[in-house]
Amino acid sequence: MTSSFYEVCEDYTPTEVSVPSNTPLKLQGIPYTGPLMGTLFAKLDQMISNSLYENLLLTGIITRLATYPQPLLRSFLLNTQMVFHPSVRSLYQVLNSARNKINNYAKEVSDFTILVRRAQKYLLARGTLPLSGDARSRNIVREKPMPVPKVKTKTLGDMFVRRKERKRKPLLPKLESLLERRDRSASSASTTDAKPHPSDGAAESGSLFYVKQRVQEREREQRKMRELKTKNAVYACIVLAEFLKELAAVAQEHAVSNIL
Repeated sequence: MTSSFYEVCEDYTPTEVSVPSNTPLKLQGIPYTGPLMGTLFAKLDQMISNSLYENLLLTGIITRLATYPQPLLRSFLLNTQMVFHPSVRSLYQVLNSARNKINNYAKEVSDFTILVRRAQKYLLARGTLPLSGDARSRNIVREKPMPVPKVKTKTLGDMFVRRKERKRKPLLPKLESLLERRDRSASSASTTDAKPHPSDGAAESGSLFYVKQRVQEREREQRKMRELKTKNAVYACIVLAEFLKELAAVAQEHAVSNIL
């Protein structure tokens, strides 16, 4: 005998299910380049806020994708004359957006060109440092291993010897000293109650000192953030210029390979 729980109710009316607005783009029929290209282009658009190593890694990945001999991927990355859907951004548009952000920030910094030249010299000097074979094959961990901490172990005999060496002090002097401290604290409390409180000027000076210290710490943090932002913008300008040269070289290689 079947239960009434599984029987269809006569008063049942189906409810209409509305599709939420945050439906994925691929379900709405809007062109979507995929999570990989979307993430790469979003990070590339924010080159000005990325660190040097992040931009080097990002441009290296895009360059490797551009060198791959696949017609669709090659045209999507290197062909600037292709017409895409308005919701799809090309690499050319992303690079223009990143360049405009760097140019707008460079106008706010007075000595931006000098900083760029210094950064270029620093990177060139860093890349031309000679490394000998010993320096490349040297293992720092093997040469300087982590020191093992010495653990002192106590035996049962040592514990008994140390207990015997200790002298038993009487408890009476300790109690007397505690009572004397208690009397002194009580007398000092009574005298402080009788004395007048410190002036309001001293309290205000102390509060102003703490407020000034907090303001200085806040200004120091803001200065560090500005310096870091300028540093990232300078390195992003250099990486963007070299990345454009690399993309031009890759496009020429594809053109020559098609002719041959």
